[in-house]
Amino acid sequence: MPILHTLNKGSLDHPASKDCLRSLDKLDALVLIEDGVYLTQRIKIAKQSIVLCALQHDLHLRGLSPMQSRIQIINDADFVEMCAQYDKIINWY
Repeated sequence: MPILHTLNKGSLDHPASKDCLRSLDKLDALVLIEDGVYLTQRIKIAKQSIVLCALQHDLHLRGLSPMQSRIQIINDADFVEMCAQYDKIINWY
């Protein structure tokens, strides 16, 4: 069953980031929120089928643009819609 993951840590060295990235399955989705959007500058996920998103508002507040074209920029309404689509959500803090 696909899982929606949210991650708010901006460092790949943080235990929550490591655990989150290690737990992703091929049908899961990852939404980078808050400081997690800093990972749009350096994140590399081998599993190409994973839906990878970043919140537009958080990117804007930090003056960032994703470095990879496969990262979808979503707004709050998109995020709420994604939350409704998945049966399980795991928040990594």
